Parts: sequence; C-alpha cells; structure tokens
Amino acid sequence: MGGIGLLSACAVATDETPDGEEAVTRAAFERDGKTWPLKTDSAELRCYDGEVVTATVDGTEYQLNSQAQREGFPSIEPIWADAQGSPYDLKVNLGELIDAGIGLCATPQ
Repeated sequence: MGGIGLLSACAVATDETPDGEEAVTRAAFERDGKTWPLKTDSAELRCYDGEVVTATVDGTEYQLNSQAQREGFPSIEPIWADAQGSPYDLKVNLGELIDAGIGLCATPQ
C-alpha cells in the first residue's frame, strides 16, 4: 500500500501548476561560474508551493530537495553526476541547482 500512496502523491504534485519553471543548461550554469550537477546537459526546473523543487529530464520529473521527496517525486539519483576525482563515490553538490529552483518559487503572501 505504501507504493500506492507515493504514486498518488506524485500524481497530485505534478498535476499542479508550478509557481515557476525554467529551462536550465550546463552551458549557462558553467558560464555563471556554477557547477552543473546532472549527467544531462539540460533540465526543466520547477518549483511548487513555494518550496518543492524538481528537475525534469526526458519526461521524468525528479526530486531536488526533501520537500519534493516528501511529495513522492522519483529520486534524482539516476541523473545525478558523480563528483570528479572523488575516491569516495561522492556526487556533485545539488545546492546551486536547488537555489535556482527556489528562486522560481512565488513569494508567499
């Protein structure tokens, strides 16, 4: 039953209109001096309810923060880039991408 609840939560979240959305690219991020954390060269960032941040790649909307995880969005793991040169299988920090997504959120009234 737990899986059904997760699917339901995800369906509800993705049916909502995002507060904001924006196409982002590796090139633009790197041009701004930021580190691109995904294996793909682009993604569609979305923010819902002032705090739920997701990235859509190839039609799948992935969680970028814990709020999106609670809403049942799939894990970012399949598209999350490995940190270069790390002997510990670390991933690239998602912070700058999350910050960009939070920036799309509407200011609470």
